[in-house]
Amino acid sequence: MAVHPNYRPALLSIARKAKIKGAAHITGGGLIDNPPRVLPRGTAAEIRLGSWPVPPLFRMLVSKGRLKPAEAYRTFNMGIGMVVIVARKDVARVRRAVRCHEIGRIVRGDGKVRLVA
Repeated sequence: MAVHPNYRPALLSIARKAKIKGAAHITGGGLIDNPPRVLPRGTAAEIRLGSWPVPPLFRMLVSKGRLKPAEAYRTFNMGIGMVVIVARKDVARVRRAVRCHEIGRIVRGDGKVRLVA
């Protein structure tokens, strides 16, 4: 385990390329409970499983702990420390500016996160 990185430089780089519509530091509550805090009313987040490499530590914890996927993504960050929401038109620019993964999209919905294959 390690101290989490300082996301400020990456956030500043993103802000120079695109309007940041929301950002969530993925701490306790993982990818299930943290992103809804920044979602506009009437929306939901779809997170695509497999859209980033899950670090070996988390794969081992899930395996040895016999965790169901939903519980693992609620408990751990699974390798995603910060979620930043930008407009679709800005994604390519952001991806060129910082090391990141496009992990999902914002859709109409109930304010929750859905894990999709």
